Amino acid sequence: MIVIMLLLILLICGWLATLIGMPGNWLMLAAISAFTYWALPEHGAGTWGYTISAAVLALIGEVVEFGASAAGLAKGGSKRGAALAMIGAIIGSLVGAALGLPIPVIGSVIGIVLCSAFGAMLGAVLGEVWKGKKLGLSVAIGRAAFWGRLIGTGAKLICSSIILILGISLIVSTWAG
Repeated sequence: MIVIMLLLILLICGWLATLIGMPGNWLMLAAISAFTYWALPEHGAGTWGYTISAAVLALIGEVVEFGASAAGLAKGGSKRGAALAMIGAIIGSLVGAALGLPIPVIGSVIGIVLCSAFGAMLGAVLGEVWKGKKLGLSVAIGRAAFWGRLIGTGAKLICSSIILILGISLIVSTWAG
């Protein structure tokens, strides 16, 4: 029972970590893998499908996020702009979490995602202007960072939500079995 509760806590923490831009999908994958390996040896190969599915989803989320972020750099973004976009996204997600608190759950999720994208945009614009680029080009790069962050976070959250459902279904199948 304690192991199942620990898995559920790690799954929820992983989903929340993904929401704020941390590698939560990998935490969820590690938790499902460890649970399958140590807690379910008697179930055999049947439970490894959960782990394989979670691994594929985590990889898909990373590929889409990387591709969406690379689109911003393709607009002519610099490493400085990319670094500040990442910092801006993290700060934005924390601000969004605080701003969304009055509306339970959904408010925080929307606040985190949108403010993270705006933070990425502001960070990219600041980084590009600091690098010496003209404001118009910096804003275009910032817009690409906004959309890249929004699309990347959305894709990772979809994958993370499916991994969460997989983990919960693993728990249910274990409990029922």
